Amino acid sequence: MKKEFKPGQLARESGIYLVMHEPEHTPDHRVTLNKGKRFRPCRKCRLVRFKLIHAAPDLNSDPNFQL
Repeated sequence: MKKEFKPGQLARESGIYLVMHEPEHTPDHRVTLNKGKRFRPCRKCRLVRFKLIHAAPDLNSDPNFQL
């Protein structure tokens, strides 16, 4: 599986992603993203990358919590 993702690509897994900006105008930080959602561009820098650090399924995909 691909290690880093760029804006516009689809998340293949729900989870917590590390966000890395270049040039570094802000420290690396973490965000959550659900499977099938697109990674977004940064308003300030030209190159932002996302790296999955912890996969976590969306609550709606767990059969124990489906309505």
